[in-house]
Amino acid sequence: SMASPHVAAEAALIEALGITNPAAVKAVLQATATRDGIPDLKIGFGAGIMNAGRAVRYAILGTGAAQFALALALLYVCLTLARGGDYARFNPLALLAAIPASCGLFFLPYLPQLGTWEIPYRDFLCRPLPAWDIHLLGLSQHANPLFYSALLPLMFSLLLNRKHPWLQQLLIGFSVGYGACILHLALSEQAFVKWVPFSGAWLILNAALCVFIAVGLADARRPQRSR
Repeated sequence: SMASPHVAAEAALIEALGITNPAAVKAVLQATATRDGIPDLKIGFGAGIMNAGRAVRYAILGTGAAQFALALALLYVCLTLARGGDYARFNPLALLAAIPASCGLFFLPYLPQLGTWEIPYRDFLCRPLPAWDIHLLGLSQHANPLFYSALLPLMFSLLLNRKHPWLQQLLIGFSVGYGACILHLALSEQAFVKWVPFSGAWLILNAALCVFIAVGLADARRPQRSR
């Protein structure tokens, strides 16, 4: 079919964004296909006519928004648990650190450009921190267990926890955001962790560890109540 190379090219665009599970790629292609003006999809059109621009927007904006929403929810849960069930207070530093860890500045490609000025390291900034493995190790090594685990939040919390109070707040947001990104991959199955037999269980366990680290950091900041 002459449609095959076009669909393969669109699938490659989706995979370059970090969605490497073939079933997830197929779902994006089908969900974003154009159906307007087609009298009957059952006659030679499949899911519709491919729409590469819509598929890329769907993959970038849809994934980024879902990751950010998860980060907000987990941050609220984390801060609420640390306060002993009391309602969590807004923590701007934690939220600031949660954004690059959970979803990155995923909206950057869709902001208007300022003349010829290019944002340095934009490809890194547009991705959540765990997905940096695509740039550092290559797309074939995406979902590397060194990145898609609680290793980095644990290392940073151990090395930097006692430095400054504001740094501790950043570590809370970083750990929660990192966990949100990992949990999103477990729920969406956009990719499977390399060399790990039970990818979903691995991701959920490490996401829980990230939240546990964040709760511990937040609880350490809470003033002890007098007995």
